Amino acid sequence: MAAPRNAVMRELAQGITDLLTAQTFSQNFFAVRGWLQVNDIEETDKYLIQVVPGDRIVNQISRAVNQHDCTINVTVIRKMIGKTEGEVVNADLVDPITDFAQEIEDFLGDNLTSIIRTENLKAVPTQQETTMDMERLETLGIVAVNIAVTYTLFR
Repeated sequence: MAAPRNAVMRELAQGITDLLTAQTFSQNFFAVRGWLQVNDIEETDKYLIQVVPGDRIVNQISRAVNQHDCTINVTVIRKMIGKTEGEVVNADLVDPITDFAQEIEDFLGDNLTSIIRTENLKAVPTQQETTMDMERLETLGIVAVNIAVTYTLFR
């Protein structure tokens, strides 16, 4: 019997979190898996990478072959140190954060580095869409770059 929906999404999100944590990147970070993105983060010299399950698409054909797509939201977050509400953020401060997000995006989009294998599933990245949350930057001083990574799951 197949694992329930949340178990599959949880397993994939945890696999991505573990994969990121095991790698060395240009910046210090900590990765956490959760069910909701949080805004209450402290000013720190480390980046936060939140891994949150998104959507799962199952149709009759994919159900028959036990293959379907899941989207996981991987958000690279950093609070701007000393930024107050309404203050315009200098682009030179945001650039390194978006550069780091690009590094994570490139890693997650590479089939050689980001295939997830667990006891119950194999997941291959097939698509990604990256967006920057301008509202969080303007109101909270938080740079948040979301990478929605779609994986095809084989179970």
